[in-house]
Amino acid sequence: MKDPTRDEMLEALANYPGIDEADVFDIEQAVYWFCADCHGDQWTNTYRALCASPYTPGAIERAPKPDSLAGMMYWFLHDTYATVGGAA
Repeated sequence: MKDPTRDEMLEALANYPGIDEADVFDIEQAVYWFCADCHGDQWTNTYRALCASPYTPGAIERAPKPDSLAGMMYWFLHDTYATVGGAA
């Protein structure tokens, strides 16, 4: 798995199809959940991005809704950085 910085993830999402429809909330939600699910430990870029995130999930929230723009961006980040095809 690659260990992208917050800036790298935001740059990758800037090229995501439909980003004109996205607001900051969708982007931050996707980055937060990707980092929460895929960080290695407290010394990784993804953990630092998680800690610095302005997004705060609700008490019962566990992930973005799969059919939402945030959910699609989450899977884009996952496919880009966390899968075998995206690994360094």
